[in-house]
Amino acid sequence: MAKIIFVSGPCGCGKSTFTNVYARHLVDKNRKTVYVIHGDDFHAGLHKADSRRNALSEYKDF
Repeated sequence: MAKIIFVSGPCGCGKSTFTNVYARHLVDKNRKTVYVIHGDDFHAGLHKADSRRNALSEYKDF
């Protein structure tokens, strides 16, 4: 059965490091394909015009 594992947290907390180590563990253990999609890559694809401008405008209240 396919599963989706979502890892979230603040910048610099080790999400990418954990994800890469865990993905390698899953591949070695189960010998299955694991896809890792980083949020920055995913988020940029959501905006058609200017992803940087749109992303900044979303967070203007913070």
